[in-house]
Amino acid sequence: MTFTIGFTTMTADLCHKGHVQFLRAAKLLCDYLIVGLTVDERCELRKRKPIMSFESRRVILEAIKYVDLVVEDRGQSKQIMCDDLNVNCIFVGEDYRESEEYTSLHKTHPAVRLYVIPRTTSTSTSELINSLESRVLSNIHIHARGVSFPILRIRNLDTTDTIIKYIPLGASEFMNRDGQDTYRVSNPLPRNWKGKPGQLYPMIAGINGWREVLIMESLKDVPFVPYVRYVLTEHSSLDSSSSASDSLIRLQQERRNPHSIIALHTIYAGDTLARHVANLPNDEFKIEKCDALFALIWHYIQVLRNRKIVHGDLHASNICVNQTGEIFFIDFGWAMSRSCAMTATESEYFESCLTHNFDWNHFVCSLDAFVEFNDISRPINSFGVAAN
Repeated sequence: MTFTIGFTTMTADLCHKGHVQFLRAAKLLCDYLIVGLTVDERCELRKRKPIMSFESRRVILEAIKYVDLVVEDRGQSKQIMCDDLNVNCIFVGEDYRESEEYTSLHKTHPAVRLYVIPRTTSTSTSELINSLESRVLSNIHIHARGVSFPILRIRNLDTTDTIIKYIPLGASEFMNRDGQDTYRVSNPLPRNWKGKPGQLYPMIAGINGWREVLIMESLKDVPFVPYVRYVLTEHSSLDSSSSASDSLIRLQQERRNPHSIIALHTIYAGDTLARHVANLPNDEFKIEKCDALFALIWHYIQVLRNRKIVHGDLHASNICVNQTGEIFFIDFGWAMSRSCAMTATESEYFESCLTHNFDWNHFVCSLDAFVEFNDISRPINSFGVAAN
């Protein structure tokens, strides 16, 4: 009796019931079943980037009892694979029965039998992905208004909510991934400056979007920074560069028609410090709680200082407190770091901030007003911070 070696190719992304049923049917028709697993690069070329890596898909296939061997499918012709693997029969899904790579096989390898295995389930990987995308999209809500785009919140994703902040990149700054001030607007401007009605220039989001990403990536091991990842969408065919001589006009025009957009993903950090303290009982407990919070904030500022990073826009709405009392610093759009390219003016300001521990004029004034608003009758400097 002839020992039959069967062969089939699969992507096996998000392996499901239909994959297992196909492999079971194939194994019933041969003694030894080999699966050619499509490598990641070929998946992306043919259809889409796989959700699961080649290695993850390989481990799952090898664990299925109907599979005897898994090999790489890099796009070799079926004729070559039949010769290399000494195959007697090939299995194909009904979707591919008329494909040229299989119909031509009969002419070159007439001894190799071709089996078409029908679908036994309506489940497909594409349907699973569409279902997952629909579920995620239905859980996206506007969390807050951003300068350029709304800040979104994905609720009930895994066990931790995710915040997505979209950062537009003009054509000029897209090319400068070192975070330099392409438009020369720093000087430094007052943090988070707002334009008055009738003014040409709107409130701007940071010096360069890359700088925020670079700094947050450098702090991803720091527990009070909620960074997760960033996703860059490139539109290389769109040339939005402007020839305007005024740097701020160019910034405005390019960001209105961005070359690309960064989707910055962070963990939901909780309520702002302002809201958190406002909700505390207005008594001695509030003062005691604020003492602990401010001491922790001071410690975290020192951590940033040791990393040679200045936040640049730290105030009661850019510090968050979650339900377990953990503190997070958010919105690093105006942060500065020695790891990023800076203008001479910025560098001078940056070194000044480090020398004096921080930009206290901005931070302390913010917390002074915050403390006064919340009826905490004690000077802010009592927790050990000296303003310039």
